[in-house]
Amino acid sequence: MLRLGWRPRASLSVIAGLAGISPSYLSRLESGDRALDRRSLIVSLANALEVAPSEITGSALVNPANWKSPCSVP
Repeated sequence: MLRLGWRPRASLSVIAGLAGISPSYLSRLESGDRALDRRSLIVSLANALEVAPSEITGSALVNPANWKSPCSVP
């Protein structure tokens, strides 16, 4: 569930617009009806809110380019 209760002066519509999503979609994210499971969406919301992505997710985002497969050959 996305918690935007602490959001600054901006309205849900403004934040949604800045993030490139509809206000209804943002509302569903906030209520938990939709999963916040895309890195691009997390980054867009963080930029719209002017916070680090970790403030939204509660943990740092891992760059997929840095992932290592357990079967990778050095």
